[in-house]
Amino acid sequence: MKLTIINLVLSNGMIDRDMMEYIDLKSKYKNCSVFRLYTMLMYGQPLNSLAPLPYVMKLLIESQNGDGSSKDFDISYAHQLLNNPPSFVDLMTLLSPLQFVDEVFLISDYENAMVSSLVKFIYERYSINAFMIKDMMDIDELQVSNFDSEEGYSNLINDIDRYKMTYFTKEQIENDFIE
Repeated sequence: MKLTIINLVLSNGMIDRDMMEYIDLKSKYKNCSVFRLYTMLMYGQPLNSLAPLPYVMKLLIESQNGDGSSKDFDISYAHQLLNNPPSFVDLMTLLSPLQFVDEVFLISDYENAMVSSLVKFIYERYSINAFMIKDMMDIDELQVSNFDSEEGYSNLINDIDRYKMTYFTKEQIENDFIE
């Protein structure tokens, strides 16, 4: 299992075609899932509900302007991810494939404070390390995102169970239609 956050945008604003080809080949020929967040690139399944809600975004702006702390934003964003239904669904859409696929890619601008907060949340709640890829030199096929704690694993399983019980029918759950 591996969670990889990839920034496909080069410093000049152009798309890194080598990275795009790498993701495309992996998604076609390997057991991988591809999602996107906070990017204009139309590749992968969108996870738009992971974007901060207006009141949470206000905290992010305040923290970047020096009027608030990033900790306030991180706490509010974590609360949103767990308690706002569309955000929770997108979070589980991102994480639940880790049970079945070799690698999950999230295409985004990971230098963004919101994406950094998401990565921190995933590590703190589920103890899953995400690997940040900015160019081809950052790729290490041997890295894996193992759980760093039993508590993190339990949290993920409990959240996936909550997701299934809340958003899917009994028949879908029994027939394992959910990935």
